[in-house]
Amino acid sequence: MMYHFFCLKGYALGLDKAAHGMGLSGKTPGMNGRLAPLYWQQGKRQEVLKYVAQDVRTTLAVAEAVDQNKGISWISNSGRKQYVPFYNGWLPVKEADSLPLPDTSWIRDPWSRNRFKHWIKNNI
Repeated sequence: MMYHFFCLKGYALGLDKAAHGMGLSGKTPGMNGRLAPLYWQQGKRQEVLKYVAQDVRTTLAVAEAVDQNKGISWISNSGRKQYVPFYNGWLPVKEADSLPLPDTSWIRDPWSRNRFKHWIKNNI
């Protein structure tokens, strides 16, 4: 669902940032996707499973909040509340790809849509 946001704005928005901007609890504090494989190898499987379960709950809560509010909110790095409307809900990747490219001239090293989707091609 965040690919639609990326196609509109030209940069990624993290799930936790979106959750907090929407007034939701967010992801598991002190845990992240980079730690999960390490924790799993160390036998901390319950911590990883709790993290993954909370990630799923957070993803669903953000999706439902966006549908209810007809848009997504977050707090920018400069501390300002931001909002992007999603009047017709989330677009699938193919439809989001057809959106016009946003102005990313202000971003030092903007990602292309192909770079954003690269992991999909390598993990399917």
